[in-house]
Amino acid sequence: MKTAIIPVNLLIDLKHKLELHNTKGSYPLKLDYCVYFIGLIIRLPTLNRDDDFKDYSANLCSRKLQKIHNRYNNYVRFLTKEKFIIRIKNYGTHSKKCIAYKLNDSYFYDETIQHRFTDKGLLLKITSQERDHRRKKKVQFALSKRAHLIRYFNDLLEMDTESASEAITAHLRRNQIKYISASQLILEWGEKAWHYSVSSETDYRLHTLLTRTNRELRKHIRYDGEVLAALDIKTSQPYFLCAILKGVMKKDLKYLSKIGVTKVLGIKLTRKLLRLDLDVSNLRHFVNFVLQGDIYQNLASVIPTEKDHEGYFRMVWPKDVYGRPKVKKHFNSKRDLVKEVLLVFFNAGQQYKETAIVALRKEFPEISRLFSFIIDEGLKVSRLVSYVEAHCLLDEVARTLHRRNVDMPIFSLHDALITSRPFARKLQKQAAESLYELTGLEPKLELEYWGRTLQNLNKRNMLRQYSNYSRRYLE
Repeated sequence: MKTAIIPVNLLIDLKHKLELHNTKGSYPLKLDYCVYFIGLIIRLPTLNRDDDFKDYSANLCSRKLQKIHNRYNNYVRFLTKEKFIIRIKNYGTHSKKCIAYKLNDSYFYDETIQHRFTDKGLLLKITSQERDHRRKKKVQFALSKRAHLIRYFNDLLEMDTESASEAITAHLRRNQIKYISASQLILEWGEKAWHYSVSSETDYRLHTLLTRTNRELRKHIRYDGEVLAALDIKTSQPYFLCAILKGVMKKDLKYLSKIGVTKVLGIKLTRKLLRLDLDVSNLRHFVNFVLQGDIYQNLASVIPTEKDHEGYFRMVWPKDVYGRPKVKKHFNSKRDLVKEVLLVFFNAGQQYKETAIVALRKEFPEISRLFSFIIDEGLKVSRLVSYVEAHCLLDEVARTLHRRNVDMPIFSLHDALITSRPFARKLQKQAAESLYELTGLEPKLELEYWGRTLQNLNKRNMLRQYSNYSRRYLE
């Protein structure tokens, strides 16, 4: 990144304090390096794509900072001494952790501006860092797995940064974390700072700048001037769990290999799974819940729920810290509560005694046995299902669609496929056909357009012009 965002008043004060510092005969410091280190504290938390964290801080590791400037300590000391940044955690090298910093609260709620680096030494270091061996390996791995989903990150893909910047000003006082996070994303879209990674150890999905971009900003993205459309598989994880169950019920090793199960379990463990004596009728009972109607509404009749004056809730450990007194976690609807309970059920061992989970075990004892088998083998059910989902959707279906339609841009956002408006219906039709051909199960697909289409914009402009003419006539 050759540009960083920084609070307006911080930049003004920083220039003044730097001038005073450099006239005292101290080790001279450069503005660009100061902004770079402050920019890291702003940028790093946005990589998590979590707008709800309360402590907007970043861990700065000495090894990485040294690659930018061998006397980085002088800069960090100056920035902390002048209270531009605050050291909040005393992690040292002995604990093998980095030191956490955050912006001073007096600057945190400022409007941000973009600062473009001009120092040649810093620009060379940034370029060198971007060519880092480990980073290149990440990109190369992503390209080897998902080249068909990466090739369309080009000059035709862009964000209307002006309209996006106008849209986020509402957050300036209401939710500063969202404002800062959105400002950073707008900067990266403006620079077309594409990045790609695939983690084979976690969800096996493709992670890009697009996957970090929140719903509010997506409506400002265009490909070749057209708005984007997302094709989402409704209840995708339960759907792909049903695909796994189909292979288990049929005891079909070839089918399970085709949808990616053997990539996670291995052939030996998959064979062991197929030898389990499971009641097929109970497995079918679960599949019917998923494929017939809305699974979350169907399960609402099975799962006992509690409700108070704030709405539906379940009792959870605060911040997932077991042993502490449980607190109420409220949900917008009963459906949202059921959705979370089902995800917990995916990874809950037999020792998990929550009433809702026990009710699911009672309704689907064979599913519970299957999950216990996977967990007892040291694996997570959610990882298996996520891998199958990513393999089927991103490796098989998306690649097939790309081969058939080279002119159709295809991207991914977690468990959704993305294209531009002119290709949306074609994507929906062909994805449904490819998924059914692969799994033998009918998917429920939902198409969502991001932002107004050109047609809607033209209608809005015509109405605006008509309104102006009417006003003039009345005057």
